[in-house]
Amino acid sequence: MSKVNPSELLPLDEGSFYDQYSQAVYGLILKNGVVEPKASDIMVDIFTTAHKQRHLYTGDYKVFSWLLRIAVKELAKHVELEKIIKSQEKGLNLKRLGY
Repeated sequence: MSKVNPSELLPLDEGSFYDQYSQAVYGLILKNGVVEPKASDIMVDIFTTAHKQRHLYTGDYKVFSWLLRIAVKELAKHVELEKIIKSQEKGLNLKRLGY
């Protein structure tokens, strides 16, 4: 049995790919407590990553499952970055207070 070419499995038109999956991905972002404008930034990162990694899609899973895995990883990166930024801001505020 021959392996399917991954490019045949992903929509060729990137606009339709976005249209098909963006609402579900956006819902995932919002359910994780992210609000605008950060939610839109994360959306861009998710679909940019998916576009860059489309050659890695093997067809072993549904496209949506593959995209959600990317979404969860990108979301985790942003959450971790927010924690770092907040801790640095807290540290800067403490320095201003003389601690």
